[in-house]
Order: sequence, then structure tokens, then C-alpha cells
Amino acid sequence: MEFDSILLAFVLIGALLAFAKFLRMKIKFFQKYFIPTSLIAGLIGLLLSEDVLGRFASFLDMQVLTSGIYPEKVRDVMIDLPEIGITIIFASLFLGKKIPGV
Repeated sequence: MEFDSILLAFVLIGALLAFAKFLRMKIKFFQKYFIPTSLIAGLIGLLLSEDVLGRFASFLDMQVLTSGIYPEKVRDVMIDLPEIGITIIFASLFLGKKIPGV
């Protein structure tokens, strides 16, 4: 992983979250049913990925969008982010807590 790929991945995630927040504020359905911004952003990100947009573009024979809108390196970073995040969460879970003796 290179620094520019990691930075671009975080910028894309931030842009997706900002756009999802805007949608959540404007569309009452999301507010009424308490759909979180992160879920909306994740669904938008999935729709723009190689898995959905790429398959739809290949069906329509649009070669430009067959790999989605994310570069390959950014996609690799986004695949690794959940593992890193969950490791940090579980590693810091008991910080500041006294461990009972045996």
C-alpha cells in the first residue's frame, strides 16, 4: 500500500460520507426509519464499485466503467481497511481497565 492510495481511499470515504449525510438530511425516508449515514454511504460506494457499476457497464458494453470508479490500488486499500479497523478496536478495548488476577 502506498501513501497516495491510502490518502485517496480516505478522501473517497469522506466524500461518500458527506454525500450520504446530505442525502439523509434531504430525504425524509432515511430520517423516518433511522437509516445511518454510514449505511447510505456504503450502499452508494457499493453501487459505484466494480461489483455493481462494473458489471452493469460491461452489460452495456461501456469499457470505461467496467472497473468501477475506484482505481485498483484504492480498491485494495478499501478491502484491507475493515481488518485494520477491527484490530485497532479490539486492541484498545481494555485500555484503562484493571485486569483481574487469577
